[in-house]
Amino acid sequence: MDWMSGNPPSSSQVKSFNDTLHIATLTRISERGKKKYHVLMAWLFKAVSVSQSMLLLAGLGSNFDYLDVNAMSED
Repeated sequence: MDWMSGNPPSSSQVKSFNDTLHIATLTRISERGKKKYHVLMAWLFKAVSVSQSMLLLAGLGSNFDYLDVNAMSED
């Protein structure tokens, strides 16, 4: 979404993304409270859904136009 907005993250921001750290953070949230984790995931889903709606209204297609689901890890 950052790239589509015309305001992409810097190279250092892209390189600094650590998926293991993010997964560990989400795991800790889940372990401390399933309801809190659910609320967070629901909030994220709504945020993405709004973005999806905005893309469609702007005639830019869908999130899946740039998301390679087949290449995603299942681990």
